[in-house]
Amino acid sequence: MTIRLFDDAPGLFQARAQVLSCTPCDGGFAVRLDQTIFFPRGGGQPCDAGDIGGVTVSDTYDEQGEIVHILSRPVCGEVELHIDGERRLELMRHHLGQHILSSVIDQTFGVPTIIARIEDAGPHIELQSPLTDAQLMTAQELTQQVIDRDLPVHAAYYSPEEAAKLPVRGRITPHERIRLVSIEGFDLNACGGTHCPSTGGVEDLLITGTKSVRGVFRVYYCAGQAAKKARLDRGFAVLSMQRALSCENLDEFTAAQQALLERRDALEVQNHALREQLLRSDTALWAELSRTLEQGRLAAAILGDGDVKHLRAVAEALCAEQPSALLFAVRQSGQLSLLFMRSKSKTGPNLGAHVKDLCARLGGRGGGSPLLAQGMVPGSEESERAIEEVFESIAREYDLP
Repeated sequence: MTIRLFDDAPGLFQARAQVLSCTPCDGGFAVRLDQTIFFPRGGGQPCDAGDIGGVTVSDTYDEQGEIVHILSRPVCGEVELHIDGERRLELMRHHLGQHILSSVIDQTFGVPTIIARIEDAGPHIELQSPLTDAQLMTAQELTQQVIDRDLPVHAAYYSPEEAAKLPVRGRITPHERIRLVSIEGFDLNACGGTHCPSTGGVEDLLITGTKSVRGVFRVYYCAGQAAKKARLDRGFAVLSMQRALSCENLDEFTAAQQALLERRDALEVQNHALREQLLRSDTALWAELSRTLEQGRLAAAILGDGDVKHLRAVAEALCAEQPSALLFAVRQSGQLSLLFMRSKSKTGPNLGAHVKDLCARLGGRGGGSPLLAQGMVPGSEESERAIEEVFESIAREYDLP
């Protein structure tokens, strides 16, 4: 097994190692060393950035205890290892900050963390149930108190039997050796990541947002220098919004925000009523413009503009009233968006086949079922002529009187 120097020395950014193997692989060469300072991706933490023997490491991962480094060129013998120290420090701060935040939320509100990730889109944790804004601010304040106490952090390996006897927060993934990270007198968690030697190393932690996703409550955060920058950015943003709303202080801004939300809700109600009115009006209009066929009615048109979603609602309403076929092509940003729909019947044209054939001939994309088909083709006179021909072909299939 590769000796994982980062386990006991996460602040070690340079070392020497012996190349044990270097073999071609997808993406370059897979290099295995006797020891490494490169953290392999996993456990919600990305791998380190850096170089081995002057060659950039593009990826690092764990393969049954051996850490594999992916390089663009081969290396051999004894090599120098360098990792991006600033990036490692920020990862350490975020990882330990997450331990503290998750433990605070669990201890204070009884809500465990399901998963934690440090990603470019934003470090975050996912909780079993949501927290209120007041609870989140309490969690942030309590987390900062733990950071400021500068509690020692230790990591050690245990057997599964030993780990099972300890008050570990969260689930322990089965392994031959279990690595536990303890924050002295505060938290004990199974984790293979890199962490600061004490909580003070996190420096700062800021909750930056929340989102409900896949039935869980996601909390975004940042730590260290990223948190300090986020606080400044947030302060600038609030001042800018206050200025835009002519608010002299935070109380006035809060009141203005509430007024805007109430205005938004009122406009949504009004907008919904107008959309319903427009739907009834356009349904009546296209019923009037439809051509009478022996099997129902048909409306077909190439429109200069239009909302395809709205036209679909119109088509659905007409098809529900009586047997109908609605064929629309809408000009949109140099393209033609196709929407073909008909009522369900034992016989009738296969609209999906028509749209698929039309798109294939004109260099577009689309298809669908016999009852509903959509697509997109380039906007041109040639396309419009071809669409008009398809309109007539479908009308003939409906057996004009």
